[in-house]
Amino acid sequence: LALSMIDGSARHAHDTESTLPAGYTYLGQLINHDITHDVRGGNHPVNARPGYRYTGTPQLDLLSVYGNNFDFLDDSGRFTLSLVSKRYYDMPRPRPNPDGKPGQADIADNRNEDNLAVSQLQVLFMALHNISCDAHKIDSRTDAISLVYPAVAKCFCHLARHDYLPRVVNHAVLRRVAAGTRYFYFPDRDGLYMPLEFSGAAFRFGHSQVRPRYRWSLNPAGYPFEITALQLIDATGLGNLPHPGVGLTKPWMMNWRYFFPGSAAESAIANRAMRINPLLSFDLSQLPHSGAGILAFRNLLRGWKQYDLPSAQALMQRAGMADPLPEAELLAAAADFMDAATLGWFVESGLHRDTPLWYYILLEAHASYGNHLGELGSQIVSEVIVQLAERSMQELEHCKVMPIALFEERVANKSLRIRDVLDHVLSKEPGKFAT
Repeated sequence: LALSMIDGSARHAHDTESTLPAGYTYLGQLINHDITHDVRGGNHPVNARPGYRYTGTPQLDLLSVYGNNFDFLDDSGRFTLSLVSKRYYDMPRPRPNPDGKPGQADIADNRNEDNLAVSQLQVLFMALHNISCDAHKIDSRTDAISLVYPAVAKCFCHLARHDYLPRVVNHAVLRRVAAGTRYFYFPDRDGLYMPLEFSGAAFRFGHSQVRPRYRWSLNPAGYPFEITALQLIDATGLGNLPHPGVGLTKPWMMNWRYFFPGSAAESAIANRAMRINPLLSFDLSQLPHSGAGILAFRNLLRGWKQYDLPSAQALMQRAGMADPLPEAELLAAAADFMDAATLGWFVESGLHRDTPLWYYILLEAHASYGNHLGELGSQIVSEVIVQLAERSMQELEHCKVMPIALFEERVANKSLRIRDVLDHVLSKEPGKFAT
């Protein structure tokens, strides 16, 4: 099944772009890292600091950036950022790193250095924190934690709920969830937790959105400099940096206009995420740092053996939800990605009636053209993010929050976008991000 999901060198008929700007693939990854590292899971990412283990919470609280106890703020309450070419902001990369590995970032959750795009998103929120400290003349960790952190976390929570989520789910399902329809996630009854149906299947849809290549930055001649999906992953402190030991260089800095366009002209040249379907870019079958480099195989295996997830059909039956993809429609969708022999095996093995949850969610998205998730995927993802956002905002409401210029009104009317955050940071720190 995993092998049928690999997009080979010949362009597949269904390997097409969606309408979603590609940056939202990686904003989704940052959101994922912030909420899916439940301390009860016991699986702590290795950090550059000896003995440090990020634990995290199943909340939209941005602790994947700040650390368990705000460990990554200095005495003045600010993040330390490195500079590339003496200009562009990058992760803090002390030389040499404590573990001796060149270029590794000194951050709380090393998953945020899985690739260059999610790394740059973390840097954006670190920079937002720092300029907010400057704006309010904060000069201590205590004041930064109590006054600035809640404002930045509130922006992040809002972006997850009102900028990211509506772009990736079915709007009718989102409206029902916002009105109270629930099938899978009941934190009021069970306390905050991270459901495996979400973390082990539904929220892995973003893997199918990864492009084989991206317009990335401008080369010295001024033409778009492209980067492959594998280079995006491998050119980090956890991979093989272009210049080991000295961090990144200018051509490797992400040009934000290609990922979060801010105008019609920028939109015309921006990267678009791939459509959501059971087809993953070929580079995602060649992953480094893994015994099984085929990402589709890893996801399917984890769902089956590690997480013991029910099939999509069993899950919906247990939850009392009608199956939105009847057998005939499921097989028609699967036939778009399987040859006759593979489809015959798929039916013979009973997977058309007992479908792995992650695979089903990708299939049903394809059946509705792949610009967003289908009914089941939208239901699971919306239930979790809507309720986590509500809980997280409630936690932050009691804080004495320092206002961030322009943001209060946009948060109130639910119009804040990630590009607004970038533009605000650049208005205070011109030239620190490539555009």
